[in-house]
Amino acid sequence: MKSIISAFLRWHRSRDLWRRVDNEVQRALALQQENFPRSIKLPRDYGKALPERVVELLIASVSTKGRSKVLDVGFANATPSQLRLMDRLPKTLSFTGIDIAPPSQEVKRRYNETILGDVVTAEIPRGTFDLIWCISCIEHLGRDNSAYCQEFRIQRDMDRKALRALWEALKDGGLLLVTAPFGRFEDHGWQVNYDDATWWALLDEAAGKALRTEIFFRHTFGGGVVPGGSGGIEAHGLLRPG
Repeated sequence: MKSIISAFLRWHRSRDLWRRVDNEVQRALALQQENFPRSIKLPRDYGKALPERVVELLIASVSTKGRSKVLDVGFANATPSQLRLMDRLPKTLSFTGIDIAPPSQEVKRRYNETILGDVVTAEIPRGTFDLIWCISCIEHLGRDNSAYCQEFRIQRDMDRKALRALWEALKDGGLLLVTAPFGRFEDHGWQVNYDDATWWALLDEAAGKALRTEIFFRHTFGGGVVPGGSGGIEAHGLLRPG
């Protein structure tokens, strides 16, 4: 009986968390975001006591303006907040998801097409997508992915190979959004945390000629998430063909 009650409480807390994330994203979208991709506006006390999804999903949503064909990398474990966000996006958007793990039917039905595999070996045709999301995924590529699937291979430079493949899959005038944990370099085995040197080396090698915008975010003590310089908790790279 205790295990059933404990499971119910975890489920309830999870639902509440994603509902709060969803509400925060909608609060930020109400500000309009006419300066994107140069900058992003956040409401006061934005994302207080919430995870980095509050900025990732905000930028993902704003990035769809004027786009039609979207590739979502690492989509199989999309959060309830992301699924609700996708349900509100224009129906003219066509979504393709790629992941080494199979998605649930609840996730899969949001996508026009799904690919089981990794972006390095999948041979995605060049110039296919005008928007690519790589949200909290690049830091896991080539690492220990046993939590998601048993068919994986440790490959330390896979993040760079993957980013090059995604860059080539982008149409002229397209946008590649890459988000990753940022601050001090740490290798946890199942993911890495980038720092200044490793983050810019990643972007330089994958897309050296890109028009690039980097937006960094950080948590403030008791004040939520704010845009900040390098030294924050989350880095967003926006890459466009130059």
